[in-house]
Formats: sequence, structure tokens, C-alpha cells
Amino acid sequence: MVSRTSLFVVCAMCAVCPGGCQSLPDLSLAGFFGESVTESERDSHRQAFQETRDPEHLNWLLANCVETGMSPADISRILGEDGTRLHGDGWVKNKSSQYLVDDETWKWEADREGRSLLLVFREGRLVNFDPSEFAAESFAEPASKDMD
Repeated sequence: MVSRTSLFVVCAMCAVCPGGCQSLPDLSLAGFFGESVTESERDSHRQAFQETRDPEHLNWLLANCVETGMSPADISRILGEDGTRLHGDGWVKNKSSQYLVDDETWKWEADREGRSLLLVFREGRLVNFDPSEFAAESFAEPASKDMD
């Protein structure tokens, strides 16, 4: 049975591209629901995190670039460093009933405040990840100070 939402999306796509969907440059959902992150923004925050280990840059990357379903390699590309498989990770998985015995925990090195990133994967895909947990109230540039 086809849901109404699926049918609506298919119909909307047909109305938008009657000559064939090859004419559409990008149909990613990011474009439909808000501003998508540019490669330049992602690269800028990755480089800043690598150079300073500032947790604000790490949080920005997690909030704006990481999604449930990604692989450890995907996360490593976003952060600019390889993660390592954490063995003996029962203490992580026992904190939540959402994790299974076969899930794998991966670790990425600490930020400058000493906090390491631990993410859990099931069958090679990130699970139970909520980007909003990492979103800052504001990641704006600092206001310039008057030198007068």
C-alpha cells in the first residue's frame, strides 16, 4: 500500500519535471527543508576543529553534517580524522536500552576540553543520533569591537 505522502512526493516531482527528472540538478531533501551546508562551510569547520580542537567546531560538524545511517568512514571524512573501534564497549551500550549487544562503538579523539566523541553503529550504520543535541544556540561570528 502506498502512503499519501509518498504519492504526493511522486506527483509533485512529476509536475515539476514533466520532461523527465534528468533535468533536475538536485532533489536532496536538504533543499526542501532548509539551508543545506556548503562544502566550503564544512571544510572550514573541519579545518578549524583540526587546528584548534575547539568543541564549538566539532558540535557544528555534528549538528550540520552527521546523520543517522552514516558509516564510520563517513564520520571520519566529515571530522577529518579516523575513528577507532572501541572494544569492551558494554559500558556504553548498557546506558541505553536502544543499543544491541552486536552494536559497535567508535571513538574519535578528544577536543581541547578532553571530551572524546563516542558514536554507536549497527551493521555499520550510525544509530540513535540526534543532531539537535549538538546544535549551538548561536554559532555566529563574534561581534567586532569598536577600537575608538
